[in-house]
Amino acid sequence: ETSGDKIKPENILIQEFNPLVPVALSIPSGMKPGRIIIIIGTVNNNAEKLVVNLQHGDADDADICYHFNPRFGSSQIVQNNRFEGSWGSEDTNASAFVFEKGGNFNLVLKEEPGTYTAYVNGQQVCEFSQRIDSSLADHLVIRGGVFIKRIIIA
Repeated sequence: ETSGDKIKPENILIQEFNPLVPVALSIPSGMKPGRIIIIIGTVNNNAEKLVVNLQHGDADDADICYHFNPRFGSSQIVQNNRFEGSWGSEDTNASAFVFEKGGNFNLVLKEEPGTYTAYVNGQQVCEFSQRIDSSLADHLVIRGGVFIKRIIIA
């Protein structure tokens, strides 16, 4: 379930191949417990960061229910939320940084009741307690120094 290999084809809502970054995809019916997002890609050699947002709408100033932000300069993963223009307190995790410049990754974001869990290459790297009602998250936005091969929303 953390790689996408066990997802039944009938459970796939959206599948995109080779989308150009930045990516903004609508999430049918929004996020909810059990929803899984899989992002398969490669980190650019000169990448500074990767940003994956589960947010309300696709505007730059949208409310963000979950902000997943690996930062290559500091080798840490930052998680956060933004509501009505204000960022919450950052949740940082350096011990879980498994991304490599030039390396491939399989990122899985899974919503469980009250929590988002992130897996990279099959390894759980972090959890984030929801601060905003996840049903508001109706868009997946990806930015940063990556090439995306495939996105699955199930």
